[in-house]
Amino acid sequence: MSRQDAITQAVAAAEPLQQTNSVVDLHTMQDAVQHALNLGATLQDIAAARTPHPAPLKPLAA
Repeated sequence: MSRQDAITQAVAAAEPLQQTNSVVDLHTMQDAVQHALNLGATLQDIAAARTPHPAPLKPLAA
C-alpha cells in the first residue's frame, strides 16, 4: 500500500466516526492513521486530504 492510499484510508475511516461516535469506529480510524504515519505521512497530510473543513468530531460520551 502506498502512503497516499494509507492517507485515503485514514480519511475514509474518520467519516463513520463522525456519525456514530462508536469506539469500534474510533479504533478503526486510529489503526488507519497509525498505518499512514508508519508509511511516512504526517497528520497534516491526512488533514489536508479531508474534504473542505469537515465538521469537528463530537466528544465521546463518558
